[in-house]
Amino acid sequence: MEQDNWVKDKDYGNQTSSEKANNLNPVFEETFTFTIPTLENMVLTCKVMDADFGSRDDKVGSCKIKLQDLGLSMSPKQIERVIDRNLIAKNGMIHLTLSYTD
Repeated sequence: MEQDNWVKDKDYGNQTSSEKANNLNPVFEETFTFTIPTLENMVLTCKVMDADFGSRDDKVGSCKIKLQDLGLSMSPKQIERVIDRNLIAKNGMIHLTLSYTD
């Protein structure tokens, strides 16, 4: 999570989910909380990685979500984004439920 400012971006930390082995469509059902002062210029970056035993994990895909464009409130909102741009295979999707309280 970061605030994307013109001159100096501000980092609000990162969080990592658990790993799901041998599953092409994992469901995580995990909750993450970030403490941010505003939605203005806030960008949530989601990175999906595979887990390799004995070697470095590979990036499967990623997306950036501009939070101020979503009209977030206390009521949870379903968000869906493409996480890869593979022209040959079907695009991967990430499904999130987001909310915001100030």
